[in-house]
Amino acid sequence: MAVFDATALLYFLEPDASAPLDPATGRPVQDAKERVDFLIESLEASGDTIVIPTRAKLKFDRQIIAITRVQGQTTIYSDDDDIARLGAALNLEVVPVHALPSPPQDPQGSLTFESENT
Repeated sequence: MAVFDATALLYFLEPDASAPLDPATGRPVQDAKERVDFLIESLEASGDTIVIPTRAKLKFDRQIIAITRVQGQTTIYSDDDDIARLGAALNLEVVPVHALPSPPQDPQGSLTFESENT
């Protein structure tokens, strides 16, 4: 089972969403949507369930942490600094989009042929 918050799920639902900044480079994460898509495909292929908390009167960040712990999970996919701080205090791994692996390149590739004008 994997827990996603809105910051990670955004890149799956909104193709035009601006990529988060990579803290190592200060530049937008390359292939943010593709990374999240690849993660979801990988989770689906392994039969994992994805949990998406919904808003309640409880502070949303704390709700995500609580759901993660109640479900016995140890990983949250999020770009939210508050969730990362709260998760670290409880020994939960919070994985931001920039840390997700990029999908593998197609080994077949594609060839482009120029047409001959005779």
